[in-house]
Amino acid sequence: DSPRWTVLPEAERDTYEVWTTVRNPYDALVSWWHAVPYDHPRISPEWVDRILDHDPKYMMGGRLWELHGPEATTALRFETLAADLERELTRVGLPMPDFPVRNPTTSRAGRPYQEFYDAETREYVRWRIADDFEEFGYEWEERAVLNPAQSSSFHREGVVPC
Repeated sequence: DSPRWTVLPEAERDTYEVWTTVRNPYDALVSWWHAVPYDHPRISPEWVDRILDHDPKYMMGGRLWELHGPEATTALRFETLAADLERELTRVGLPMPDFPVRNPTTSRAGRPYQEFYDAETREYVRWRIADDFEEFGYEWEERAVLNPAQSSSFHREGVVPC
């Protein structure tokens, strides 16, 4: 519960684990492009500016993940969410619940994010939200499907042992 958690004294906050989810920014933008009714025929630098500058639920403080990242002790990757969540729940002694699928991007029809970018937009996105790429280690993947074995959650050093 972020509002209550943020007003706790810092020493008490340090005793909590804070989990967040992150997603490859290229992939997240494709989902948003399908979900947000902006009239743009393709993902372009202009569309990226429009959504990131004028829709604060998607970007705050120059970061896609500003609401979650700075205080998180563990980031669960969207690409491997089920495995990451199960690992962390097992670690703290909780069972893995059955979660319903909500808000799937059906108009995308399973197409990989690479199909939605030209070279200019790819570079623009990487420049525009560079901190998210750097902090979470995301890159442009040349292959269309990510290998789940190559993705894992990160743990901030000294906070949660891997």
